[in-house]
Amino acid sequence: YLFVNGRPVRDRLLLGVVRAAYQDYLSADRHPVVVLFLTLPPQEVDVNVHPAKAEVRFRDGQTVRSLLIHGLRDALAEAG
Repeated sequence: YLFVNGRPVRDRLLLGVVRAAYQDYLSADRHPVVVLFLTLPPQEVDVNVHPAKAEVRFRDGQTVRSLLIHGLRDALAEAG
């Protein structure tokens, strides 16, 4: 489950982030269960990409991707 600024979304970038963060912890035939709440300044997110507002576009997608991958990997490593 992915949420950006309180809105449930389906976003390829965020799905890729979750997969990348978990790749060292799960085998290829397994899938993580994640609830991710991401809060960004409204000007950094375009919610008008999809008519139902189910997809978002980030102003700086690479930075968002990098920060999330490192944050998730750090949290997983810390949790053991």
